[in-house]
Amino acid sequence: MEFLVIVLVWLLYSVFDMRLPANVDRWFITWGQQVQQLIGDNNLGIAVRLLLPVILLSVALYLTRHWVFGGVELIIGLLIFSYGIGRTDVERAVKEHQVRMQEGDIQAAYRTALGNFYIDNMEDSSDRLELHQSVRRAVVLDSFDLWFAPIFWMLVAGPAGVLFYRLCSLDYQKDKHIEVKSILHVMNFIPGRLLVLTFAFMGHFVAASKRFLESLVEFSLSTVSLLDEAVLSATGRAPKGLDADPEVSDDIFSAAASNEIELVSSLMSRCVIAWLLVLALVTVFSG
Repeated sequence: MEFLVIVLVWLLYSVFDMRLPANVDRWFITWGQQVQQLIGDNNLGIAVRLLLPVILLSVALYLTRHWVFGGVELIIGLLIFSYGIGRTDVERAVKEHQVRMQEGDIQAAYRTALGNFYIDNMEDSSDRLELHQSVRRAVVLDSFDLWFAPIFWMLVAGPAGVLFYRLCSLDYQKDKHIEVKSILHVMNFIPGRLLVLTFAFMGHFVAASKRFLESLVEFSLSTVSLLDEAVLSATGRAPKGLDADPEVSDDIFSAAASNEIELVSSLMSRCVIAWLLVLALVTVFSG
């Protein structure tokens, strides 16, 4: 069921351009506020607001597993996985950013990215290279959050696993609890390394595979740092990516930065297809 759910949601999202409503997470914000009022913003409160919805979902899946020959379970899986994928429309966000970069307005391109990606606000920075690197990292991390982590946890733990991952992500974006950040770090460890391995097959094999082997023992390295380094290796870029001379004009810098974003975005898209193809082969030959 999990593979069918993943493929159907990917088709609805990528081919038919279907998106969740903008207020789809309002229930979790309200739920979190109610838990904080009743229990407090402590470890118990965090556990209740993250785990209780997952437990209720698990009970619902168990009770309905044989209804309509599994049709109800499939529908619940579709709804939960649709909810569990990331919130950033990466393809649209990249296109809008690229239009601004082609106009040569680096600050406008960054402001556009700031409105579309989950990105640190550095709008006051005048360092164009720093702004570009921030956008590049956002493309990588939001792509990972959109598909790769949800696919992994859907396969490992079903709808309950992908719901727990998304609730942890939403909770950390809102309250920045170090405990939730630690949970996400652990949950991102394996899918992050699998994505780096995929980079090796979809890009520069030698450099990316070397980075993959190194990452296996780098337990404290954040996922965003690892993926940003690995995607540069896979696209054949310098270790820190674009390194333009300060005297280079904005037009030349914008063209180079736009090209790097395009390479990174293209690699991430190819990796999604690669994951789906591998899942299809595993499903066919294991069934």
